[in-house]
This record gives sequence, structure tokens and C-alpha cells, in this order.
Amino acid sequence: MIDPGWERSAARAEAWLYDLLVCPSCRGDLALGRPGTERIRCHGCGKSYPWMEHIPILIEQEDMDQDLFALANCWNRAASVWSSRIEKSQAALNASEKPLLEAALGLVLEIGCGDGRLFSRYEQRGLKVIGLDFSSEMLARAAPKGFPLVLADAHRLPLRDGAIDTILVPFATIRYLDYEVFFNESFRLLRENGVLGFVAWNSFYNIRYRSQRETDWRRGRDVRRIEDVLSPLSASGFGLESLSGVFSLPAKIAPRLAISLPGRFGATVSRDIVFVARKKA
Repeated sequence: MIDPGWERSAARAEAWLYDLLVCPSCRGDLALGRPGTERIRCHGCGKSYPWMEHIPILIEQEDMDQDLFALANCWNRAASVWSSRIEKSQAALNASEKPLLEAALGLVLEIGCGDGRLFSRYEQRGLKVIGLDFSSEMLARAAPKGFPLVLADAHRLPLRDGAIDTILVPFATIRYLDYEVFFNESFRLLRENGVLGFVAWNSFYNIRYRSQRETDWRRGRDVRRIEDVLSPLSASGFGLESLSGVFSLPAKIAPRLAISLPGRFGATVSRDIVFVARKKA
């Protein structure tokens, strides 16, 4: 028996997603063929891409970043236990994600959607959402929630220019992304006045980061200075709408503690830093 969530995900992919897809290599138009059976082919460069059921796998096979490939495998291995072992308390998650959800409008692309934890909350707000992740196992767990999905690298987003109203990156997926590349890609995808919102982690609270190089984003780059994020964000054409922080302690110590602190000072002293920006006209 076919899972009704998978059926709903496939139907919504056909309605919301497939017409927006382009080749991640040349941004050419794609011949999708029959989802799940025929390979996806690019009319421009001739490259082809596989399916995972109805989920398009639009990543560069020839020159795939091996560090990102290793990261995807790491999340594939963690997928089965992820939801039960998440280190953040629900209170801290809610506090950091609330500004993102409140700013979201129209068609939302969630980068690093994982198992689709937030999908129902988008739907409650009357939003359409497309989930994007680099982990096939995470997407397999997201599909039963009934929303369109794509497996892709956030540095080469396989979507048309101006196709999306809102791009959200919750739970600090931003730490695995090259700021300049990702912000430029986000600017390209967003419609006029489109929203980009994301959560970053404060490196002061992440001891593991202190042994890493400043540019070592592949293993996870956290925020040492707010300006390290604001500078490339502005250079990519975004204007900052709001900046805030969420102070919390580990879930095992204080599961209900989550204090939202506005402004640069609040962001500087908090564990989670929440950025909401808008594409300038």
C-alpha cells in the first residue's frame, strides 16, 4: 500500500516544484521524464540526474565537494535517531524559529529541511513549502509529511531565478554553508522583496569550533563576530530586517529556559543568533 503522505508529497511536487527546477550545473531547462523511472536530462549541457521515487536528485556528480559528500553521509547515518536525540530543547527551538516563521510569506524554500519537522507549522500559517536537503535518508523521513522535496547542494540551488518568496535556514544549517556563495544564490532565487531568514550558532558556546580554522565552514563555521555574517549578507544585496538572539542552556540542564533578546547585544550574548533579511529592490 502506498503511503498517503508520499502520494501527497508527489502531487504537491508536480504542482509546486517541478516547473521551477533547472540544471544545477548550467541552469538550463530540464526534461524530467517520468518521475521515479526515467532520468532527468538537461537541454542545455546534456547532463542527467536520477530520481529517488518522486524526489529529484539534482547534485553535481562529476565534481561533487567531497567534504559535503562526507557531511551528507554523516546525516544519513544519524537520520534514524535524529528526532529523538536533538540537543536543543523545544523551548529554544521555538524561540529561534518564531521570527523566521513570522517573516515567511508565499512559497517557502527550507534549506536543510531534514525530516520535515517544521512542515506542519508552515501549513498552519497558510504557506507552501519546498524542502531541500543533502541527505537522502532525511528526505525519506520527510516525504510522509506530504510536501515537495529536492535533494541538492545549497551552493548550487537548482531553481529558477526569482522563483521563491522566502528562504529559511533553521537549526543552524547555515554553519555548513559558504556565506558568500549561499547568499548570492539566495538573492538569485528570491523574488523582489523576498525574505531570507536563518539561525546561526554563537561560537562562544561551541567549544569544538575553537580548534578550527576561520574559513573551515565545511566542518561547521559558527559566528565569532556578527559582522562576519552581515558583511557578505549586505554585499549580496540584502538589507537586514531584524537581528536577535535566543539565550538557552542545554536541554538536559534547563529544558524550559529560552529567552529572546533583541538587537546586536542580544545576538552577541546568546547561544542562537537569528537573522531576518530582505532582498533589496
